[in-house]
Amino acid sequence: MKYIYGVLALFYGLNISAQQTHVITGYDHYFSPDTAYVNIGDTVRLLSLGYHSITEQDSIDWANNASSDNGGFWIGLGGSGDWFTVNQSGKYYFNCNPHAAMGMKGVLYAGSALGHNEETNMDEFKVYLDKSNRLHLDYANVKSVNVYSITGKIVYTILLDCSARSKVVDLNFEKGIYLVSFLNENSITATKKIIIQ
Repeated sequence: MKYIYGVLALFYGLNISAQQTHVITGYDHYFSPDTAYVNIGDTVRLLSLGYHSITEQDSIDWANNASSDNGGFWIGLGGSGDWFTVNQSGKYYFNCNPHAAMGMKGVLYAGSALGHNEETNMDEFKVYLDKSNRLHLDYANVKSVNVYSITGKIVYTILLDCSARSKVVDLNFEKGIYLVSFLNENSITATKKIIIQ
C-alpha cells in the first residue's frame, strides 16, 4: 500500500512540475511576447507597465482593432496585473484597446490549437528586413506565409514548397507595422512582427 501511495505522490509531483508559468507584459505600445505558446494547465500572468489594457477578444474584433472584449481574461488600463490558468485549448486573441491600431496586439496558442504537437520551436521561424526593405523568411516545413497590415488586412500571401528553407520577398509596402504569419505542415501558425521604416 505504501508503494501505491509513493507512486501516486511521484506522479502528482511530476504532473505539477510539467505545468509552466508564462508572463505577457504590456510595454510602450507592444506586448512581450506578442505570440505565446502554452499547454493546458499552464498559468499565465498578465502585466501592464504603463497605461495599457490586456483584453481578450474574438478574432474578428482583433483583426478590426475593435475596442471590445469577449468576457475572457482582462486587465484594465494601468492595471497592476492578473493571473489565470489555461483550461481550454484554442487561440486567445488579445490587444490593448486604445493602442490596437498601433500594433499592440497578440495571440496566445493553447494546447491542441498548436496542431499535432503541443509545443513548437519559435526559432524555426525567422523574419527580418534588409536595408532595401526586402523581407527575408527563414523557416522549416512551412506551407504558406501571409503578411497582414496592422488593420488585419492580408497584403501579401505566398504558397511555399515545404522542403524549402528560405525566401526573399520584395515588399514595396508603405511604412508601418506588419504581422508575418507562417503556417507549417502540422497546421501550426507562428506570427512575427516587422516594422518598415
